[in-house]
Amino acid sequence: MKMLNIKLPKGTRDFTNKEIIKRKFLINIIIKNFKLFGFSPLETSSIEKISILKKVYEKENHKMLFNVINSVDLGLKKNALIYDLTVPLVRHIKMNLSKTLLPFKRYQIQKVWRAEKPQNGRFREFYQCDADIIGQKSFWQELEIILLCDKIFKDLKLKIEIKFNSIKILKEVASYLGLENKFKKFSIILDKYPKRNEKQTLSSILKLGCKKEKIKIFKFFFTIKNTFKKNIKSLTKILNIKSISEIKNLKRLYKLSKKINLDSSKLTFSPTLARGINYYSGIIFEIFYKEEKLSLAGGGRYKKLINSFKLNDNLSGIGVSFGLDRIYNILYKNKILKRKTKDRLDTIMFINFGDKEAFYSTKLIKKLRTYGISAFLYPKKIKIKKQIKYALKRKLSIVFLLGKKEKKNKILKIKLLANKEEMIFKNIEEFINCSLKFNKIKKKT
Repeated sequence: MKMLNIKLPKGTRDFTNKEIIKRKFLINIIIKNFKLFGFSPLETSSIEKISILKKVYEKENHKMLFNVINSVDLGLKKNALIYDLTVPLVRHIKMNLSKTLLPFKRYQIQKVWRAEKPQNGRFREFYQCDADIIGQKSFWQELEIILLCDKIFKDLKLKIEIKFNSIKILKEVASYLGLENKFKKFSIILDKYPKRNEKQTLSSILKLGCKKEKIKIFKFFFTIKNTFKKNIKSLTKILNIKSISEIKNLKRLYKLSKKINLDSSKLTFSPTLARGINYYSGIIFEIFYKEEKLSLAGGGRYKKLINSFKLNDNLSGIGVSFGLDRIYNILYKNKILKRKTKDRLDTIMFINFGDKEAFYSTKLIKKLRTYGISAFLYPKKIKIKKQIKYALKRKLSIVFLLGKKEKKNKILKIKLLANKEEMIFKNIEEFINCSLKFNKIKKKT
C-alpha cells in the first residue's frame, strides 16, 4: 500500500496552543479598543455568491477567488470563499438595511482565502482584522479611524507612521499630467516609488505620454523633506477648483491630529501613496512600523463598493484592515508577546494518584469549573515528578496533590510551582475564595 503523503496544502498553516495564546493576546488588545471606540462585532458567511464577488472585484482579482464546487451544484461554480471582509459587510447591510442602525460601526476578525502564489509572509488562508463605519460621509469618521489606529499601536507599544493621501487628488494630478485615461498605470508607477528612485519613476511616467514641462512641476512629489504645508501649497498650484474641498479635508485632518497629540503615531502626507485605486474613492492611508518601514495596516474611504450594491446614494464607508501576521511577528521579535503571556495562571492540574483519588479529584475539578476556574486531571498514574515536569512544561502555576493521606485527613494540598511552596486548605470553597489571590501570583523566569 502506497504511503500517504501527509502535509498541508500550500499557503496554509496550523497554529499550536502556544501560538494561539499569543495571537489571542494581540487580538484581545485590538478587540478591546474596537469596543472602546463603539464598534460592534459581526460575523458573516465564509462563502459568497460568485456572481456578487465578480461584480464588485476587478477582473484581475477573479483568478484569486477560491471557487467552491460540489455535487449539489453539478459542478457549476456558483460560490466562492470570501476574498476579504468588506464585500460581505456591504452585502450584509444591503440585505438588512431596514433593521441596520446607521452609522453602522462594526469590527470583524475572520479567515479569508486568496488563490495567489504563497511566499514568505503571504498565505492563501489568513485572518483579516477590520473595523469599518458605514453611514453618511463625515470628516469625523476619518479622524476616528486615525485615533483608533493610534490607540491600538500605543497599547501594543509600537511606534508607527501613518501615511495618508487622497484618490481624488491623485486623479486630479493624473489629469494635470494628461494621464486621466491612464490613471491606473500612473498609480501603479507611483505606488512602486518607495522601491525605486525618482529618476526611474519619472522616466516611467514620461513613457505614459506626459509632457516634460509638466514633469518639472510634479517633482515636488518626491521631495521627502517637504513639510505638509509645502506639499499642499504645491498641489494647490496644479489642481483645479474641484479638489479644493478635498485639500481642505486633508488640511483639517492633519491640523486636528496635531492638536489632539497622537500618542504612538506620526501622521505624514505622502503624495506618492496610491493604494487601492480600484477600491477607494477618497482619503487613503497606510500604517508603517517606524523601525523597519514595514506596512502593518491600511485603509481608506470607499464609495464605489457601496454603489455596486445600489445602496442609498448618501451612504459611504471608511475602514481599516490590520495585518495580524505582520504585527504578531514584530511583537514576537521584540519579545512583547513573551513578556505579556507567560505569567498567566490559565489552568490548574490535579496529580493522578490512582483511580480512587482520581475520582475524588474529578468531583472537585467539576466544582472548580462551575466557578470558571480551568482545571484538569493528569490522565495516568505515573511518577509524581514526571507529572509535575509536564505541568512545568505547560507553564502552569499550581498543581493539586490529593493522595490517600490528604483524602483521609480531609484536606486539600496545592503546590506553587514557582517557589515549590505547599499550601493546605480545609475545603474547595476556601480555595475558590482565595483564587483571586493566586491569579496575582507570578512565576519566576
